[in-house]
Amino acid sequence: MPKTINWAASATLAGGPNLSVASTIEIDAIDSVDITVEEGASDKLVQLQPTTTPGRVKFLMIKSSEYGSALTYKVNADDNPDIPLDHPQVFSGEGAVGALDPGKSPSKFYFSNTLGEDVEIQILVGRDSTP
Repeated sequence: MPKTINWAASATLAGGPNLSVASTIEIDAIDSVDITVEEGASDKLVQLQPTTTPGRVKFLMIKSSEYGSALTYKVNADDNPDIPLDHPQVFSGEGAVGALDPGKSPSKFYFSNTLGEDVEIQILVGRDSTP
């Protein structure tokens, strides 16, 4: 049975423009992951979903208890480039999600943490469960 993710974001600049967006994404399955990434962890594996088949993941949100350039993740392979988790991250639609590892849906993350403290990370994945 299809599920719906409703999400919204806004940005306000003092004395400048205000921008807001809202979107709805239809998906088949939702995966929610809550993990602790310990201080000093290097390439800690987190399994998100069972396949890297392109176009499966339609929505991805990553939230952490702390942020900074010393908290990073890699997508699908531990030899891919580090992506800093320096702010909350939202990827909506095949284009945004697909940019993480072109030609593949994200199925694994490898987290590294040298922030000086453990962090709690929440990941929400909205995906199609069938090709």
